[in-house]
Amino acid sequence: MQKLWISFIIFFVIGCQEPLKIGSKPFSEQLILGEVIAQLAEHEGVAVKRMIPYGETRDCIQGLTSGQLDVYVEYTGTGLMILGQPSLHDKEKAFTIVQKQFAEIDVHWQKRLGFANNYVLVIRRSQAVSDGIENIANLANLSSLRISCDLDFTKRPLDGLAAMLRRYGLKTDNVIIEDDKSAMYRALLNGEVDVAIGYSTDGQIDAFDFKVVEDNLHFFPVYEAVPVVNKSALTKYPKLQSTLEKLENLIDEKTMRSMNRQVELEGVHYRDVARQFLRENKLIPNDKKGAKNKYKNLVFAVENLDELSGAAGKAQQVIHKVFRGRHLKLERCASPRKALIDGKARIALMGAESFFDINKVVQNRKKGIEAVAAVGYKMCHVVMRKDHSFQSFSDIKSIATDEKGTGSYTMAQVLLKAFQLEDKVKITTGELDESFQKLQQKEIDCVVLLLPQKHARLTKLLEKDLYKLFSLDEWKKLNFQFRFPFLRLSRIPKDTYLGQNIPIETLSSQIVLAGPAKKKEFLGDAGPATAIYNKAQPLSNLSILTLNKQLQNEELDPILPVAKILQSQTKKRVTSISSYESSLANMLVIIAIIYLIFLFLKEESIDEANEAS
Repeated sequence: MQKLWISFIIFFVIGCQEPLKIGSKPFSEQLILGEVIAQLAEHEGVAVKRMIPYGETRDCIQGLTSGQLDVYVEYTGTGLMILGQPSLHDKEKAFTIVQKQFAEIDVHWQKRLGFANNYVLVIRRSQAVSDGIENIANLANLSSLRISCDLDFTKRPLDGLAAMLRRYGLKTDNVIIEDDKSAMYRALLNGEVDVAIGYSTDGQIDAFDFKVVEDNLHFFPVYEAVPVVNKSALTKYPKLQSTLEKLENLIDEKTMRSMNRQVELEGVHYRDVARQFLRENKLIPNDKKGAKNKYKNLVFAVENLDELSGAAGKAQQVIHKVFRGRHLKLERCASPRKALIDGKARIALMGAESFFDINKVVQNRKKGIEAVAAVGYKMCHVVMRKDHSFQSFSDIKSIATDEKGTGSYTMAQVLLKAFQLEDKVKITTGELDESFQKLQQKEIDCVVLLLPQKHARLTKLLEKDLYKLFSLDEWKKLNFQFRFPFLRLSRIPKDTYLGQNIPIETLSSQIVLAGPAKKKEFLGDAGPATAIYNKAQPLSNLSILTLNKQLQNEELDPILPVAKILQSQTKKRVTSISSYESSLANMLVIIAIIYLIFLFLKEESIDEANEAS
């Protein structure tokens, strides 16, 4: 009974208390931080009124000084800008100035949260390696510089685009303005720009393994995140300051990136992200019932050497978009195909070679998986020492490649079969660095890899003046296009790698997004397949169509088993075209007949007129 009365009194006091007004700016990071403060305050017994989002920077600061708002998270660099102070790279000095000067207008800066959301220049990791870019000054070495940024950055007079270009002595060939952050990073991922100017806590940086270029001249000011509070709120809510102090140095850059990524890329609601953060840090209790996570994992399988700044990242970005509200878990493995068949993954990135059994001469297409969309191409790289004396691939005695199940291992097997070396040459598998170490020490003759051009790790290894790519121009004479139809004659353009001054004749394999086939699949010219029962649930037709539409720059290789819904779409297009052509032909015939009748009637009328005269 006593506990009941205490609970009633607490409830009455909280109910009578004017709620703490918590606000934020209108972007993901601010929504998350506002909600973190709101949920923590509620747990501490403070009544809360959410004003999330409240408005842009000037709206929030005006709301705070007028009493319309009690607390929100601001950044030190922005605080200096509001005060009309010069930007500072020194974080301690910046914090001291804003803390002191804002106190004069009854706005109190609390303990720092532990991270800064600074402007950063972001590039693809593969380009960073191939062009030797470590800092912003290195960008001057690029033959052209294409930049993507938001409109606000182009207008900032002190720490914006023009000022940055002047400070670093850079010239840009093209500036693409994107106020949609996703579009900006998509342009970078697709190679439409060389540099994206974003923020250090953007979730896309880790999601796509982009590289943040060092600001070696300390041009950009520091933007540390700090809760700011109206002085009257500190008086009204005695617990507020101690509550906010529990967040001191609790959120680092990596944590903030992860939370932003969940909201912006995985479709998780910012309130759920905030709640999970507070639970993980034991600031609020877990639900007693252990509520199930409503955001189920969607497992996306890729090969161990696949780069997120390449085809894997491009596919991952689209998957995030199509399956919003699902946690996308990246599964690195030797064989994405096996992960699909075993039900460990729902969707996979794989090369065309994964769809074929290279040990069979006919009917060699594997069952159980189907292609959904084309993503790019992998090239066969045969790497030898520069001092090699081989005239033909047939002369080699030993090969190193990636582990069994990978596209690189399959490519090595294909080459041995094609050059009749299966009984003469043994394939050694291992880590990439380990294989190149063996090549350097002359323990093997070559390394065979099936990877996209400018693969970052491969590019870095080829920078050593020890290796060169071996041309496979002999392949044309072997006539193996029917045995290995998934391989296409290709060239690695000259200057793709350091010291490569000629194009390299090689073979390529299409990279595709794939899913489990339906229980019964029809493979076009190959005839109907037998029933296949996978452990994994096939993708829905709507998901397949959307993924294909979002990803497909070119058609899937016709040799691949394509999802049935895509086959029917192709047939509809063909039927539609045929119907159109047929209708047009019929119309032309009708017009011709009418014209002939017209000529006949005209001739008849002329004859009658002649007779009458």
